[in-house]
Amino acid sequence: MEIENIPEKKKRKSSFRKTADWASLLRNFATIVASFISAITLFILLRQNERTYQPDLVMSPAPKVFHVAYRDTISGCEDLRIIVGQDSSGENLNLRAINLGLGAAKNLDILWHYDPSRLDDTVSIGTFRIPTFVTYNEEVNALMFRSCFMKESMGGQLEYCLPFNSEKEATAVSLPLNYVRMWSNLAIRIGLNHKIPRPERIKLLEQLAASFQDLTCSIRYFDINGREYRKSYKVRILPHFIDLRSRTLALGVGLAEQTNGSGARHSHRFTVYEPDASFSESEIEW
Repeated sequence: MEIENIPEKKKRKSSFRKTADWASLLRNFATIVASFISAITLFILLRQNERTYQPDLVMSPAPKVFHVAYRDTISGCEDLRIIVGQDSSGENLNLRAINLGLGAAKNLDILWHYDPSRLDDTVSIGTFRIPTFVTYNEEVNALMFRSCFMKESMGGQLEYCLPFNSEKEATAVSLPLNYVRMWSNLAIRIGLNHKIPRPERIKLLEQLAASFQDLTCSIRYFDINGREYRKSYKVRILPHFIDLRSRTLALGVGLAEQTNGSGARHSHRFTVYEPDASFSESEIEW
């Protein structure tokens, strides 16, 4: 039996085909790896782009101080006036929403959370019961004074809020004025109630400032890609001074963001001026 010898030329061709097949496999593998890396890189860039251009709404008081003027007997809407700035005729009391992000916020939904029915008739502070002479009507959602009523919504909507470097003016968010009126009404009735000894009146004003019914502002908004964001703020009415001589309150608004579950305490000082020109200074925590 004869053994057939494979020519050397055929051996070289077979070896070349095997090498070419391995080279092709390596090229295909490298192409797949490069495509995978490109896809990951594109995904990372898209996520970075979304984070870079996401909105970030921050609330602040506007203005920082406002005034409330009152008459000795509060029986009607005109007996208690909120004065903002130099305008004694308007009651535009707002918070200011600033978008610190690089992307626009759209479809803003703003809700105020407090219980108006708890602002009714008489409010208990410590062992004292303070008559408010105001009732809350749930059917019309309004505070009813003796000669008038005041109605307002518990929220609102805004179409958009541009980034701060594109917006000429900050976006205004209206405070619930009935809450401010009831706080002021109670402060005035406590301050003018001389049946209560002065030290007790000061303590009652401190309790009112530190622990009056909680007011919370919750905000929901979206970025241009439809991603949802939420923030919540605790709001506190803070007196700067209560002047029983000129029948004027100077008040401010304290804000504390609650989105991240922060429960930090804040301190605040205020002064009460008595009709006899004496005064008392107090400090509260909220």
